[in-house]
Amino acid sequence: MKHFLLTSLCLLIGLCQLKAQKKLSELPLRIAILDETIALPNSTWNRFSFNPGILVGTEYSFKEKGSSELFAAANLGYYYHPSWQSTFFLNAELGYRLNIQRWNVFLKAGAGYSHSFTPGTIYTSSESGLVEATDWGYGKFMPSASLGFGYRLGEDPYSPEIFAQASAAAELPLTIYSGAHQFVGLGIQLYPFNNK
Repeated sequence: MKHFLLTSLCLLIGLCQLKAQKKLSELPLRIAILDETIALPNSTWNRFSFNPGILVGTEYSFKEKGSSELFAAANLGYYYHPSWQSTFFLNAELGYRLNIQRWNVFLKAGAGYSHSFTPGTIYTSSESGLVEATDWGYGKFMPSASLGFGYRLGEDPYSPEIFAQASAAAELPLTIYSGAHQFVGLGIQLYPFNNK
C-alpha cells in the first residue's frame, strides 16, 4: 500500500507541475492493447496464449533539441493472466525519443505500483476446515523498461500516431505469486483536447 501511495503522490505532484507549465491541449492520450506473459522470450513465443491487457497514459516533453526529446510519462494499466493473476498497475516513466521525420524510436524506464488478484477461489483454514476467503489482493513495487517505435500519420505535430512497444517489468519482492513480466503492445496516440 505504501508503494501505491508514494507513486500516486509523485504522479499528482507531477501532474500539478504539468498543468502549470503546459496546456491540457498539448498533452497526448496514449492507449495500447497489450499481451502479457511471464515466460522468458524465446523462439517459440507463439505457443503461449494471449493474456489481454490495456495501457492508458500521457506524456510530457520537457526537453527537445534537434531530433532528440526527453519526456516523462504516466500510465494506468491492467492485464489478465487466467492461470496466474489479474493486475492493475500505475507507473511513472522517464524516456528518450529520437524523431526521424514522422517516425520515432523511444526508450523508457520507470517505476510504479501493481495490485494483483488471484483468478481462482482463495481458501483459509479454520477450526471447521477450509473456508472461502475474501481476496483483497496484494501490492508490489513494479520497475519497468520499454523499447518501441511510432509513426505519426500526418505532418502536423498533433496528428494521431500509431506505436508498438515491448516492455519488461518485475514485481518486487519476487515471490511464487509474482515475477518478471513481458508485455508487447500496439497503440495509438491522440490529442483529444486539441482543437487545431
